[in-house]
Amino acid sequence: MASHRALSLDELPPALADKLRFDRAAPKRLRRDEVPAEAREVLGNVWDAVVAEVWDEVAGTPRRKLFDRDRVAAVLARVAGTLQQGERALIVAAVYYPLPGDSGWKQAAAAGVGSAGAAAAGGLAVVGSAGTGAAVAVTTAVVGELFETYAAASARTQQYRRAQRSPDPALVAADLAEALGWEDGHGRRMDRELTTRALGWLSRTVTTRTGARLARGLLPVAGAVASGSLASRDVLRVARLELRPPAEDELARLAGALADEAPVDPFAEQGRFLPPPPPAG
Repeated sequence: MASHRALSLDELPPALADKLRFDRAAPKRLRRDEVPAEAREVLGNVWDAVVAEVWDEVAGTPRRKLFDRDRVAAVLARVAGTLQQGERALIVAAVYYPLPGDSGWKQAAAAGVGSAGAAAAGGLAVVGSAGTGAAVAVTTAVVGELFETYAAASARTQQYRRAQRSPDPALVAADLAEALGWEDGHGRRMDRELTTRALGWLSRTVTTRTGARLARGLLPVAGAVASGSLASRDVLRVARLELRPPAEDELARLAGALADEAPVDPFAEQGRFLPPPPPAG
C-alpha cells in the first residue's frame, strides 16, 4: 500500500477546512454539554487530525465505492496511529473526567444515543454528498468508535469509584480489552507487562472495530439502529465484569489517601500510565 504524507486540516482550502472542522461538522451528540469539556477536546483533536486525511482518501469516490473493503482498509490504515493515540487519551479522560452517571446503564444509554446519532448523521451525509459529506460520514464513524470507548471507560471508572477504589487508566484499559474479547488478563492484577499486552491488543483491534462500525454506520437508519444497540451492549459488557484486584500502586494511593486535584491533560497523561503503542507493521 502506498504511503502518504500526513495532510493537516489547515492545508486544505479555508472554505473546505471550515466545513470539515469538528465544531461545525461533527454530530451534535459528540459535542453536547453533557460530555465533559476535556473529553470533547480529545474528540475534537482526533476529528480535526483525521478528517483531512479521510477527505483526501475518499474525495471523488462514488458512494457505492465507500463500502468497498479495500477503500475502507486504506482509510483506516492511513489514520491508524491517530486512532490508537486517541483511544488511549480518551481512556485517560474517562478516568479523570468520566461521563456523568451513577450506574452503567446511564453510560450505556449515552453511548447508544451518541453512536446512533453519529451513524444517522454519517449516513445522511453520504446520501447528501460524495465529497465533503463522504469525509464527514467516514470521520463520524471513526470518532464514534472512540466515543464508545470513552463511554465504556467512564462506566468502568464509576464502578470502581463506587466500590471505594482508585482506578488508573491501565486498569480501565485492561477491563475494556477483556470486555471486547482479550482473554489473557482475566482476573489478574495489573502490572506493566500485562498493561502492555492489553494495550497492544486494543491497538491491534481498533481498526477492525472501526471498520465494522463503518460497515454498519454508513447505512442510513438501519446503520443508526445497529450502531446504537451495539454501543450500548459493549458498555454494559464491561460494566458486568468483576472488578479486578488492586495492584500495588493502587493500594499505595488508597493507603495514602492521595488525590491530585490539578487539571489533567489526557494526551499528556497517557504517556505516564500507558506504554507507547507497538510499532506499525
